[in-house]
Amino acid sequence: MANKTHPYGYWTDDRIIEESKKYKTPIEFKINAPTAYKKANEKKLIKEMIWLKTDRHKKRGPRANHKYTKDVIVSFIQKHKCTTYADFRRINEYAYNQAKKNGWLPELGLIQDNPGRKFWTKEKVFEVARNYSNKTNFRKKKLMWLSFLQMD
Repeated sequence: MANKTHPYGYWTDDRIIEESKKYKTPIEFKINAPTAYKKANEKKLIKEMIWLKTDRHKKRGPRANHKYTKDVIVSFIQKHKCTTYADFRRINEYAYNQAKKNGWLPELGLIQDNPGRKFWTKEKVFEVARNYSNKTNFRKKKLMWLSFLQMD
């Protein structure tokens, strides 16, 4: 797509509104018409563009005030084939937060993405470092990992 240049003063309120009606989301508007989007923000017109919908509700999941039971949460995980905590959170953030609050996450059989600080032992660091083929970087990485371990 070629960049179009418009003369100074081209983006009037009416032209900005007409341009924004070509798009469904604010991100799409920003990518395809960056100058019009910038002007819409400067003039505070973006708040009036109710036809631009965000996709935030898709990430968070349905029913914010719904009380999720453990059975409903398990069905979400099975339906969407979640394997990690992050997968589950991406599908329905509200259900994830409720499971976390109630202490159900360890019982759901999901893989924890971040194993925590106890994961990296001195032996594990050296095992990973030995796998690097570049000897010059090995010394730097070894020193970095050792300094990381000494912080504990």
